[in-house]
Amino acid sequence: MATQSLRASAPKAVDGASVIEIERISKRFQSAEGAEVTALDKVSLSISAGRFTTLLGPSGCGKTTLLRAIAGFEDPDAGRILLGGVDITRMPPFERPVNTVFQHYALFPHLSVEQNVAYGLEVTGVARATIRPRVAAALELVRLGGLGNRRIAQLSGGQQQRVALARSLVLQPEVLLLDEPMAALDRNLRKEMQVELKRLQNEVKIAFLCVTHDQEEALSMSDTVVVMNRGRVEQIGSPRDIYERPRSRFVAGFVGDAALIDCTVAGVDTSGVLLALADGATMRAGKVGLVAGTRATAVLRPERLTILPEASQARHVLSGLVRNAIYLGDKFRLDVEVAGCGVAVLCSGSIEVPASGSTVRLAYDPADVQVVTE
Repeated sequence: MATQSLRASAPKAVDGASVIEIERISKRFQSAEGAEVTALDKVSLSISAGRFTTLLGPSGCGKTTLLRAIAGFEDPDAGRILLGGVDITRMPPFERPVNTVFQHYALFPHLSVEQNVAYGLEVTGVARATIRPRVAAALELVRLGGLGNRRIAQLSGGQQQRVALARSLVLQPEVLLLDEPMAALDRNLRKEMQVELKRLQNEVKIAFLCVTHDQEEALSMSDTVVVMNRGRVEQIGSPRDIYERPRSRFVAGFVGDAALIDCTVAGVDTSGVLLALADGATMRAGKVGLVAGTRATAVLRPERLTILPEASQARHVLSGLVRNAIYLGDKFRLDVEVAGCGVAVLCSGSIEVPASGSTVRLAYDPADVQVVTE
């Protein structure tokens, strides 16, 4: 019942409609050496209500700076940020209807779990009679009901993260900002919390905007992934779009494991393109619309390749040299050199592993080959 009361009083944004509009935001810093560093370069982005959006990219790509600008902790040099149509670019952090869960949670160790969650409500002057039921609702939502009297030091890392989430959600923000929320957790707990965060977002139906450099984290939790690089947005799409239809060499190489093979478009027909590789071999891809002579990159995912036994025949085959084999329990990962490029192949742990230096044939489906030109 308490959980229902929290959801009922949450903001009623239309699911999928834009809740935050970022318009050509730029931000520059001075490095320790005195050089000017562009953290954000005219970034434009729309964040949807009721969806889980993740800013994904390597360290220094600008994702945390963008999150801090939305939260009000960084003032952009140019551009503006709209929340629900209202310009909040210069609004103080405490006036914005957003809350942030920080990487290290910033909990008060001298307060109980319940007191930590209630703190924001008390500071903002919420009536005492409503604080206790709202705190109880938030703790039930993050599955910490009954632990309100515990001290922070008595909680595990995952439980502390849940307290930080409850403390933010109890304030009923229109957007919840998450800055590398699972960086302090071990691998197994991180996987568990990925599921929990997505469940929680589905429960409360507000926009979550998460920053991470962990591609698995982004793909498993998100409705929308925003890939950033060097202060700019490289690609926006669903996790499946980002993984299976990368639009640039950077996205293809950063998201998931992929072989990036340099090639040139040798011919184009109605079924796709013929690609010429550096060693003189050719391969087919299903993408159309490219012009012969275009320099490009063929993208191959490890799980889409099959090692052919010597006697087997296939229409589309690449040959390469085995450089390394890594045992992963239920499978092997083979590192194969094809046309001077490294290609990873995942194969059953029950097969006889080809020796390093031996030649293998790799079968592929042209429909699985993505071609990027950027």
